[in-house]
Amino acid sequence: MNFEMLKIGFISYLEEKTAQRDENEQLYENPDISIFMYSDEFKNYLVDEIGADSSIFSKSITDIMQMDFENGKLVERKTETNADSFEKEESENDDFMVNVLNEALQDENVIMALDTDKSGGLNKEEVDTFLTGLAETNENGEINFDNLAQSVQNIQQEMGSENENSMAESSSNIINRLLEKVYENKTALKALDIDGDGELSDEEKTKFEEFIKGYDGNSDELTEADIKRAFDDIMEGKFSYEADLTEKAEQIDEETEAELEEKAEAAQSGASTGGTTGTSGTSSTGGVSSTGATTGSSNSFSNSNSVEPKSLENMTLEELESERTSRQNEVNEARQGINDVYSGENDAVKSAQDDYDSTKEAYDAAVENDDKISDDLKERRNENLDAIEAQQSVVDNLKININDQEAKISDQQAVVAEDESNLSALESARSALNSQSSDDPDKQAEIDAKKAELDAAIQEAEDKLEEDEGTLESYENELTELEEQLTEEESALADLETERAEIEEEISLNCSKETKDAMKNFNEAKENVTKVKESELKTAQSTLTEAQSALDEVNNQINIKKAEQTEKENSVSDFDFDFELTLSDEQEYALELFKENWEENKDKYEAVEEATGMPAELVAAIHWRESGGNFDTYLHNGQPLGQTTTAVPKGIYFEDWTEAAIDAVTNYGTDLSTIDPNDIETYYNYAEHYNGMGYANKGLPSPYVWAGTSNYTSGKYVADGVFDPNYVDQQLGVAVMLQALLE
Repeated sequence: MNFEMLKIGFISYLEEKTAQRDENEQLYENPDISIFMYSDEFKNYLVDEIGADSSIFSKSITDIMQMDFENGKLVERKTETNADSFEKEESENDDFMVNVLNEALQDENVIMALDTDKSGGLNKEEVDTFLTGLAETNENGEINFDNLAQSVQNIQQEMGSENENSMAESSSNIINRLLEKVYENKTALKALDIDGDGELSDEEKTKFEEFIKGYDGNSDELTEADIKRAFDDIMEGKFSYEADLTEKAEQIDEETEAELEEKAEAAQSGASTGGTTGTSGTSSTGGVSSTGATTGSSNSFSNSNSVEPKSLENMTLEELESERTSRQNEVNEARQGINDVYSGENDAVKSAQDDYDSTKEAYDAAVENDDKISDDLKERRNENLDAIEAQQSVVDNLKININDQEAKISDQQAVVAEDESNLSALESARSALNSQSSDDPDKQAEIDAKKAELDAAIQEAEDKLEEDEGTLESYENELTELEEQLTEEESALADLETERAEIEEEISLNCSKETKDAMKNFNEAKENVTKVKESELKTAQSTLTEAQSALDEVNNQINIKKAEQTEKENSVSDFDFDFELTLSDEQEYALELFKENWEENKDKYEAVEEATGMPAELVAAIHWRESGGNFDTYLHNGQPLGQTTTAVPKGIYFEDWTEAAIDAVTNYGTDLSTIDPNDIETYYNYAEHYNGMGYANKGLPSPYVWAGTSNYTSGKYVADGVFDPNYVDQQLGVAVMLQALLE
């Protein structure tokens, strides 16, 4: 299969198609445009027009890595048996994937992206790094045409011939973005708003930028470190124009030197050979590309530490349920600890009881052998001690029953609290619908149907709450009965103890010294059992209180999450998608793929929403825009998961996509509080800020949001700082994807 002939045929095929629909003038201006720009159509062309087998679209990474890289191309490794025919094999190689790879490796933008040693060309190590990254994105460990095509296409789109820094974001762009994050922050606004008018003037911004130049010890130039350190001071309430920055810089250096060295070592040891270049501005790795501006945070510019435990607020509902099970087990263990004290199974109590049994045995023998004690007194003593032991057992068993009953009540209280939270959420959703109406008959019918559905759900929730409250009341009544019974039995035990004291007083009047000593040891051991029980019980109850409090926190957070979910599920979208779709065939196909991805991975996006509050649909749209829905990459910057990031934000390490996405949204996205679940415009604004405000600064609609809609015609930053007014973004805009999921 001659690759060059295939390419020529494909270009002709595209020319025919584009001529028929009078689109894509770029093809006529550049007939040598790469096939990777049309990866899906190229695959369809090979299968439908040429009749190619799908096996040509992948190749084993092992086979590829065994090849040599010479003169910018992958070639069969020379051996003694094929050395003579090597030149022939090199020129007539009919391996489709090898030819596709060689086509990619001839692209000047690809060369610039992979040329990590800045030699002006590629070597085998650089190529192997790139290929390894590609193979890692395929579950079969193969070089896959889809990933290769996506990678090359993204590089071609994002790299410009004038981009001397390969895929690295320029320092000025990073600084501008970081400053933008500062100026958008409400806390920073208050700190820097000198005249108190609620806005930052150019003069106020200039004053800030000039002042903070000394944070890194160099007052001649504004750096990333200056901005990040100043921002951290602002958030901690430590920023002041009166501060001595020379002293401040020295202090910062002393405090952070060890930490920075630690991070550098971690980043070095954690980085793999997966082939990563660039920063958050543009990152191409193993077949995916990310162009989202995710530097900075509404709270801090510091790197996150993935080993820190999650807060309950940042856990998903599934994680909270798992946490509840864990904490419920701790509560159950603490409850059992209390019962062990009463039953004598507690180790300390058991040891004290053993001492008591030994002294009682000695006491019994001494009394029995003491001729000075009457048989009647001996019999009364034995009957009294047997009665005390029996009564103590009754009291202890009642206390165990009370502890178990209190556990039932506590668990039932949690059920009632969940009922109340659910009912409140349903009533809140119903209340929201009361104020919602529409001129659209279909929409009004949907609202009315949802109201009827909610009315039924509310009635069901009220019935369940009433039933569960009744169960709780019965449990509390049973507890009251047990406590009353315990009072009676403890009173009976106290009477027996009084009788014991009287009997022992009679015994001590005539008994031998040996009996008196045995009696003393017995009473001390008996008193020690009581003290040990009280001490162990206090510890066990304290443990239970802490465990129950921890469980209550989880239950409360679960109720909050479920309430939010209930309100969302029982709402009717009032979004107005004020645009028309202008999708190309490629975009329509991509939209179908996006919707399939949503249906297959909805739970992953909802997990991020549960943990952060960012709508799942918006997470999905940004994920697709950034990396085509690739779950093997960081949402932070598009680099592969399982490797320490080398692009901004650097030093991040996660292996799980959900955890990484939560970190990206929480610590590196823009302020989540700006998103109003009932205002679609806030979704658009968040997405544009996530990508960067370069288009807004030009007064132009962002293709990141509006590509594929009537709100966008053309214009795109094809590389950092390089704007092409004629380029038409062929990716799906976030607005298109949101409409598909929310309308």
